[in-house]
Amino acid sequence: MAAVTANAVNTVTGYLKSIEPLNGTNYPSWYKDVQVAIAVCEYDLALRQDKPAEPADPNGDRTAIEKWERSDRMANMIIKNTITPAICGAIPDKDQDGNELSAKAYLAKVEENFKSSSKTYASTLIMKMLTSQYDGQSGIREHIMSMCDMANKLKTLDMAISDGFLVHFIMTSLPAQYSPFKISYNTQKATWSMAELISYCVEEEERQKAERMKDAVNMVSERFGRVSMSNTPKH
Repeated sequence: MAAVTANAVNTVTGYLKSIEPLNGTNYPSWYKDVQVAIAVCEYDLALRQDKPAEPADPNGDRTAIEKWERSDRMANMIIKNTITPAICGAIPDKDQDGNELSAKAYLAKVEENFKSSSKTYASTLIMKMLTSQYDGQSGIREHIMSMCDMANKLKTLDMAISDGFLVHFIMTSLPAQYSPFKISYNTQKATWSMAELISYCVEEEERQKAERMKDAVNMVSERFGRVSMSNTPKH
């Protein structure tokens, strides 16, 4: 029994360390991570079900109630330990009668406090996507993955972007040297998947790098040739 308890504590501790604390700007990802952690640790009963009624017989079986109460206690612990102290202190954890809120009720309070900030966060993500331009330095794969990450975050806010539309967004974010590449895409009837887009863009980036390298080598060769000819003795 002691070994089982120790394993459970280690599991909870491991998940707590893996969750980025709620800090005011990461509510969607925090909410998802907390839900996953509670479910994996098997403490989500209190989030899925209401507390069972007390048995009519004072000496009746309270096993179901005790199981729910443990689930509620542990879920509450996971939630509160993944919120920064300043935010945790600003969210009430007791009802009007001074009773501690259940994990489900407390999570609803957190959501209530972050609804407006989630809308602001979504607007910021949308504007960032609209204005994102590939700088040619960070690597095109990283640029595309960053755009996909923003789209996934919007999806958690019930603002899903279709893959086809996201591909269009990414293509418009590429600089002028990708114009022939974009024209080639626009003339095709088929819509690329995200995996195809990444593959083709990486190939195009490598091709452009090879062309620039070739041009640089030719320039050096021509310059070296001119210098050699100027140093050749004249008879």
